[in-house]
Amino acid sequence: MKTKGDALSRARARARALDARLRVAEERLEALNRIGIALSAERDVDALLTKILTEARRFSGSEAGSLYLLEEHPDGRRLRFKLAQNDAVSVSFTERTVGADETSLAGWVAVHGVSLVLADAYALPADSPFRHNDAFDRATGFRTRAVLVVPMKDHQGELVGVLQLMNRKRPSDGTPEPYPEDLVPSSCRSPRRPRSA
Repeated sequence: MKTKGDALSRARARARALDARLRVAEERLEALNRIGIALSAERDVDALLTKILTEARRFSGSEAGSLYLLEEHPDGRRLRFKLAQNDAVSVSFTERTVGADETSLAGWVAVHGVSLVLADAYALPADSPFRHNDAFDRATGFRTRAVLVVPMKDHQGELVGVLQLMNRKRPSDGTPEPYPEDLVPSSCRSPRRPRSA
């Protein structure tokens, strides 16, 4: 039989959980404000892109990330792999382009303009048109786990690039964890967006 004490205990636990969520939301808003101020003051494009990727990784607790810029080519739209950061392994970086099509994670996001949230890059839904390119993982021993891929849009809502974040770490102990849905901007959500198990 449930007692008033049990109900009170549950109510207190819910209040603590809500308080923790509120603190996280307030911290995120403060971080976004700081990022916005820093970005608005930056005039060097390469430094700006580096700040965007660095702050996005810090904000999301990501071990690694990459940034792609959308380009128009005579043979169609392409994504320029412009920047990569990784805290776990040394990154030998070379700019290159990939097709803005559904075969890659970043390409799928560029085509559809909505985010991907994957709990494990190697456990994709069976009907996914895209796949995780594991060449970097094989070459370095890095293991991509959770992935958050977000379209970068300008003030008019036009796609300008794609931000890919990998391997979110729990702040308390650094263990890997999936990206929470609330990190995805509402303007980038879609009911058709695939999500891995």
